[in-house]
Amino acid sequence: MKVFDLRQTKKSHEVFSPWCLIILFCLFQSYLLAFEFNLIPMKVNFNNSVSTKNNILVYGDYGSYLISTDRGVTWKQKDIGLYNEIFDMVYYNDTLWALVDNNSLYISTDEGLNWEMKKIQIGDEDTTVRILVDDESIFLRGKKSIYKINRKFEIISSITSDSLNIEWAYNKTYDPDLPVKFKYITKGFPPILFFNNKIITGASAFIPNSKGFLEIDKNLERINLIDIRGKFPFNIDSMDVHLTRIFKYNNKWVFVISSHLFITDSILTKFEYFFPDTSFLSYLDKNSGRIRGDKDYFMYGCYPPTVFLHKNDVFAVSPVDSNFDNEYTGLVPSYKLVGIKKYYNINGKDTFLLYGNYFKDIYKTSRFIDRTIPGGEPEGNFIPDHGLYYSFGFSSPSIYFDSIWMFNFYHKSLLISKDNCKTWNLISYLSGKPVSILNDTTYFFVRVGQNATDINKVDQDLLGYPPVVYDSNTKQRLYNYNTFYDLKIFHLDSTGFGFATGFLPFGPPYFILTYDNWKTLEFRKNNFREFIEPRPMNFVSNLCWLGDNILLATSDTNLVYRNYPINKIFLVDTSLKTFKLIVNDTISKGIILHILKDDSTNIGKFTSIFLIFDSTSLFNRVLEIRRTLDTGHTWEKILILKNVGKVNQIYEHNPDSVFITFKEPDKVYLYDRTRDTLQLLWQPETDDGQNPLLMVISDRFYIVGKGLFLENTDRSDLTQWREGKWDYGKPNFESVIFKGNVAIAGLSDSLRPFNYYKITLRKETPTTVESEVEKRYYTTKFWASEPYPQPAGVRVKARIAWDGSFDVGEAIDGVYDSMGRKVEGKERIRVTLRDKGYGELEWECSGVPAGVYFILLRWAGGSESVPIVVE
Repeated sequence: MKVFDLRQTKKSHEVFSPWCLIILFCLFQSYLLAFEFNLIPMKVNFNNSVSTKNNILVYGDYGSYLISTDRGVTWKQKDIGLYNEIFDMVYYNDTLWALVDNNSLYISTDEGLNWEMKKIQIGDEDTTVRILVDDESIFLRGKKSIYKINRKFEIISSITSDSLNIEWAYNKTYDPDLPVKFKYITKGFPPILFFNNKIITGASAFIPNSKGFLEIDKNLERINLIDIRGKFPFNIDSMDVHLTRIFKYNNKWVFVISSHLFITDSILTKFEYFFPDTSFLSYLDKNSGRIRGDKDYFMYGCYPPTVFLHKNDVFAVSPVDSNFDNEYTGLVPSYKLVGIKKYYNINGKDTFLLYGNYFKDIYKTSRFIDRTIPGGEPEGNFIPDHGLYYSFGFSSPSIYFDSIWMFNFYHKSLLISKDNCKTWNLISYLSGKPVSILNDTTYFFVRVGQNATDINKVDQDLLGYPPVVYDSNTKQRLYNYNTFYDLKIFHLDSTGFGFATGFLPFGPPYFILTYDNWKTLEFRKNNFREFIEPRPMNFVSNLCWLGDNILLATSDTNLVYRNYPINKIFLVDTSLKTFKLIVNDTISKGIILHILKDDSTNIGKFTSIFLIFDSTSLFNRVLEIRRTLDTGHTWEKILILKNVGKVNQIYEHNPDSVFITFKEPDKVYLYDRTRDTLQLLWQPETDDGQNPLLMVISDRFYIVGKGLFLENTDRSDLTQWREGKWDYGKPNFESVIFKGNVAIAGLSDSLRPFNYYKITLRKETPTTVESEVEKRYYTTKFWASEPYPQPAGVRVKARIAWDGSFDVGEAIDGVYDSMGRKVEGKERIRVTLRDKGYGELEWECSGVPAGVYFILLRWAGGSESVPIVVE
């Protein structure tokens, strides 16, 4: 990172046009309105998808859905206005109908862009899970009931019966990276369908001596059990009857019943097997009626439960494993193939042939499923499922606009082909917890566990991308990637170089490396022996960059010397090939939490934050700030803070300001490095247990925690705090990371269930005048973001970019007021170059009277200005 201090001034040969200033002044009055938060849940599990005339929507829990208005090219995450799960969604007569798990209907007449809620007066004892719409009425399928609703959203009739009981379908799952929140596996809910002017739905699995489904008149006056025993061309004694879909095929009705295709008549009196050979694609032995073994189950080259019809053709999903990689796990294939196969009858022989191409899964993803008995709690026996094959291969795809084929599932998984299965793209997958924010548009989540480690890159549209993990020679996945129990180091810089490592259940230790922002990965063995065994009480400091070297420290609280931890300080070259142990410290009596650079040219001189333990109790803690001149062989104590709790967070806001938050007792301190002082910024008046954390968004400071949300009222005095405004009760923050204009927090409140939410500061919609003026004063030569914060107090920043044809530091003229008078030069303006043609502009505006100002830039052939509002 290159920093220019702009100390020179240059005479100005022109001033602004007064008309331009008046327009800009009027424009920026609109930005004086207060900010408000925009919170978007990042981890979403998809239930299904639907299309309208122009759009595609993929919907799931937390009231969220992805929408594409350009037929799958781009996607945006939106919500219907409430954080409940969307169970079902249908499109009928230019209207979208969404059924939410609190018995509410949401209606959209603009293809999913805006929604209106209609609460249905159904008691809390029932939950509606499926919706069906015709010209006059809306039908909702509940646990044991079906409701008929008019267009005024009034219940006009209902029918309740034990034969409608769907408790058998209430399997649940949950995400181990979130607090326990049981999620219904909605794909198991029986559908509700129209057939021959009647309603068809699945029958309860608890009805004795029956096999069939239910036929109900539209007035909901009578239920008729369609018993199919004796109507099938083979023995079905071992088959549970589940009607899932109804198709029209060559003017005939085809029912999909328990993964078998049957042609039936309009009065449901006979069921003819779809294929000439009654044993083809059947998983039942035609003589005994028993379910075949797994080997026979895939004997047709496809998975029978995924069979479906489209445009008078029959298709099924074909999941194929590669060879198994016995060297590492003996269980995980080197890659997986997911494809679509189409049915043909060739010379009287039934067969399925590949339609399009396979999707070759060389990604590394995983998910944990713990299915439960109806009404039960998870058993806790997690089975890690590796790869997309498990996520997509056991369900049928959705097909839209004739050529778009899509699979969706848990962990925000979305696999799509826009050219009739010729090419496939995994455009979204997200698991784990947030670990890093690269910039305003790129974030990283990591999930670690005994059998899997997932690294996910998330973009500003909240689509997650798992990295490609394969050997460049064999094009097969590498499986030692599965083994991290915990990632202690996760790093990425602006060049795209990053690395990660952690505790392994078995050796040898290694680094995960990337040179392209975690798009692809490599592996390198290392001699960093601290990470061979899983030791949950071990601590690793931050990475402190000193020129071409990295300093870091580990503190082992398991291997103690005279009841004290052992500290080790390493010097690492930036190629990660050489780890030099420079200190093996057994006398410091504490752990090194953080290393602060003092002199980038002297690797021996640095400051560290220690947490010191009493020799008789690990719960008596002292925070010490120490300085060394000989790479940690000897230390000078600079500051001592006694009776501190657990260190929650250490945040370097800039080289001079370091924030430290504690819990038990709750306190927030500022370490001022220019004066070597620790200043108490906040502590609760009475109760502890609020677990305070600092959060900084767009240079605005907040203290958050459990039932805690405070905002700083004076940027020049960080001891001044007031209770911030929150929309739904008091938030409970469990964790937060932040950078620039974005924070990602694990939180919940009185409306929002726990999730990891992307938080930004949102302004009112800009006026039409703004867009017109913006086009005028931001050209292709120079661009600047809206300055932040606005209005400014002590200092203000703006992200800038230019075409590289001029030196932006030299181009800065100075600061002008709203009358076009130059009020100061560029002495207090600083440009930080983040990359070629990209950087940050900062003006220290303290002491300037309130008003509108403009930073003027001039270069050969042009000039631009950045408007600033100072309060």
